[in-house]
Amino acid sequence: MGMESNVLFDRLLACKTNDHLVALQLWWTWSIPDLFSTLIPFLQACKNLKCFELSIVPPTNGLDRLLESWLVNRPESLEKVIIDISYMREEDCHPSF
Repeated sequence: MGMESNVLFDRLLACKTNDHLVALQLWWTWSIPDLFSTLIPFLQACKNLKCFELSIVPPTNGLDRLLESWLVNRPESLEKVIIDISYMREEDCHPSF
């Protein structure tokens, strides 16, 4: 049984988990089109987050939005980020124009 990403992050915020979270390892094994639209506000609410590890599978729609959001407003406490994109196919590495 899966859980929608927005439900997961809303529950974590409701429990005030974000106030105490220092490390987050997120392993998402299926494609979710809106993952980053819900993940970005959650990460911004985690004021003590030092380490963030994200493992995802293609397609990774929105990963660019996450990185761009950090150029503008990176969580100050964040010291380490690991992003693992698993099961890349050759056509995912070389998009056609």
